[in-house]
Amino acid sequence: FQNFHTKNLQLQMFYFGSIVKFTTYLTTRIRFISCIRANRFPLTIENLNSRIKHVEYAVRGPIPSRALEIESELLSNPRSHPFDQLIYVNIGDPQNLGQLPLTFPRQLLALCAYPPLISQDNSDSFPDDVKQRARYILKNIGSFGGYSHSLGFPFVRKNIMKFLDKRDNISVDSTIILSDGASEIINVILSCLCGEPDSLVGGVMIPIPQYPLYTASLAYLGLKPIPYYLHEESCWGLYINDLHNSLKSYTDTCKPKAFVVINPGNPTGQCLNVEQQVEILKFCNQYDLLLLADEVYQDNIHDVGARWHSFRKTLVENQDTFPGQQLVSFHSLSKGYMGECGFRGGYAELIGFDETFLFELSKLLSSMLCPNISGQLLLDSYVNPPIPGEPSFPLFSHEKHSIAQSLQRRAIKLYECFREIPNISINPVQGAMYAFPRIFLPDRAISASINHQNPVLRSPDVYYCMKLLEETGIVAVPGSGFGQKDGTWHFRITILPHEDVFDVFLLKFKEFHTNFIKQHS
Repeated sequence: FQNFHTKNLQLQMFYFGSIVKFTTYLTTRIRFISCIRANRFPLTIENLNSRIKHVEYAVRGPIPSRALEIESELLSNPRSHPFDQLIYVNIGDPQNLGQLPLTFPRQLLALCAYPPLISQDNSDSFPDDVKQRARYILKNIGSFGGYSHSLGFPFVRKNIMKFLDKRDNISVDSTIILSDGASEIINVILSCLCGEPDSLVGGVMIPIPQYPLYTASLAYLGLKPIPYYLHEESCWGLYINDLHNSLKSYTDTCKPKAFVVINPGNPTGQCLNVEQQVEILKFCNQYDLLLLADEVYQDNIHDVGARWHSFRKTLVENQDTFPGQQLVSFHSLSKGYMGECGFRGGYAELIGFDETFLFELSKLLSSMLCPNISGQLLLDSYVNPPIPGEPSFPLFSHEKHSIAQSLQRRAIKLYECFREIPNISINPVQGAMYAFPRIFLPDRAISASINHQNPVLRSPDVYYCMKLLEETGIVAVPGSGFGQKDGTWHFRITILPHEDVFDVFLLKFKEFHTNFIKQHS
C-alpha cells in the first residue's frame, strides 16, 4: 500500500492486481467456511449417507493400505525396509499373483475385438477353431463395441444353461442373468430384499467367518446381518441347531428373508457334503428363506477326499421335499483356472421365481444397460471350451490341469507347514483359495495391542498382521474383517503366489511367527 502511489504505471498495475487477487481469495475463503458452518454443500462427510460410513471391506483395509505406502517407500529407497519386495497373500487375484491366463479365451477375445485378424494368414497364433468360434460370436453379437441385452447375450445364457445341465446331469427350468462379476448380481439380488420404509428391516443369515462383501453390502442396503457360526473344530462345519438358535434370536429385530452359503468356503475353504446341503435346504424351506449359494470357487477343489456338489442339483433331486424353495446361485470368471478378475464376468441362476418378479428384476437391470461384452464372451469360452479333436484342445487341457495341480500342491504345502508351527492351528484347505489359521497369542501381545496408541492396531489380529507386514513384507488380512468367535484370533491368506514365491513366504512366515511369540512371551 505504501508503494501504490508510485509513478511507475507497471508497478501500479502489479500492486492493484495483487490487491484484487488477495481480496478475491479472501472473499472465496470466507464464503467456503460459511458454507461449511451452515452445512450448505449438498455432499460433505456430515451429510453423507450414513450407511456408507458403516461399509467396511477388510480385504482392502488398513493392512493393504499400509502395504501400498511401503511399496512406494521401497521404490524411493530399496533399503528402507528389512525386505526388498512385498508378498501379497491378502486377496484372491490369481493373475496378479503369478497365474497365467489361458490361451484359448484370450485368442478368442483378441479376434472378436479386432476382426481383421480372422482373415489374416496367422494360423500359428490363431488356430482354425478359434477363428471359427470368433466368426460365430461376431455373427451373434453384431459389434464388439455395442450393447447387449440387459440380461446378457441370449446365446451366452443358452450355453451357460447347457453347461449347468451337463455339469449336474439334470435339466432345470431356470433364468440365467449375466453380470459384471458375481459381486454385482449379488448386490442386485440383495437389494430386492429391502422392505418398504415402514416395515420391519429385512434380515439375511450369513456365515461367520464370511466374505466381507456380504457385511458391506448389507450395511449399505440397510439390511440386518444374522450371523451363524461355522465350527473350526469340525473343519468349519455347521450345526443345524445353531441355525435355529441364531434365527430365533433376531426375529424381534428384523424379518429374516434370506440365507447365504459360501461353498467352497471363503475364507475357510471347506466343502459341504450333500447331507449338509439337504439340511440347509430343509431349514430354508421351513422358514421361507431365499437361499443364496455363492459357488464361485467350484473349480478350486484341492483335497482328494473332498467333492463339490451344487445346491442346484441337490434342490432338484429333492424338489418334492422342498416345494416352492427359491434358489439363486452365483458363479464368476475371477476364480478357478480362469482367474480373469479384471474382465468382470459372472452370472446368477434363479430357480423358483415367477414371471412377475422376473419382469420387475429385468426392469431394474435394464437401467444398468448391460454387462460388459468382454466378460460375457469370456464366460462363453468358459462354459463352451475346446473339445477333444479341436486344434486348441491339447494346449487348453494342459494349461487347465497345470493350474489345478499347482494350486493343489500349494494348498497341501501350506497345511503341512502351518500344522507344524507352535501356537497356530489350521484346517486342511479343501477348496477355494484361502486358509484361515488361528493364532494363539500370548497375553503380552494382546495387552500391547489393546493399549496401542494407534486405534487401528487395538485389535490383536490387526496388530499381529501389521507386525507381519512391517517385518517381512507379507500382506495378510486380519480375521476380524471376516468375523470370528470372541476371544479367538485369525488371519486369512491365499495359496495364489507363484510356487517359488510361495516357498519364500512359508519360510519368512515361520521365522516371523516364532520370533513374535518369543518376544511377547
